[in-house]
Amino acid sequence: PPPASDAVSYDWTAGARRATGGALDLVADGAWLPVVRGSQQGLLSAGAFARDGEDGLVTGDGWALADVRGGPLSVRGRVITVEPDGSVLGDGLPVARVRPERVRAGAAVQPLDGGVMAVAPSDREPAELARIRSGVSEAAYVNTGAEMVRLMEAVRRAETGQKVIHVYDDLIGGALQRLGDL
Repeated sequence: PPPASDAVSYDWTAGARRATGGALDLVADGAWLPVVRGSQQGLLSAGAFARDGEDGLVTGDGWALADVRGGPLSVRGRVITVEPDGSVLGDGLPVARVRPERVRAGAAVQPLDGGVMAVAPSDREPAELARIRSGVSEAAYVNTGAEMVRLMEAVRRAETGQKVIHVYDDLIGGALQRLGDL
């Protein structure tokens, strides 16, 4: 798993999986799904995709599933399915292909929005053996114990800052009182 490029720590283990029945709810086992939005490229561990009114599949945050060339996937047909090997079928006929990717160890990872991570193209590689599962969602991979400790540390820092401000307030109040007595 790649280390984070900022002070945030990430737990890269896969979250719990649950069946949704949605044909466009996708998870890449042991890999990431490539997505694009405008000129931005990113990787998503799991996504609930929907038709965008044209020929694309997008998340609620507007990230389009990318094809093997890295551009937005274009699909035609009334019934769209994604096969485990990444083949995308429109009405049972092959219309596109998704290639899951892996992130090289030590790569810089920058969180974007909607669970998407930005990774330099040089730090990404095809995950040829990865399988895509449809009709599945993935729970957030959050280490609740570690996050609770971080939250408690932040509260303690805020309390310390509050005490410092209270001391300065008392000092300034005392100084003003003395000036008023003159």
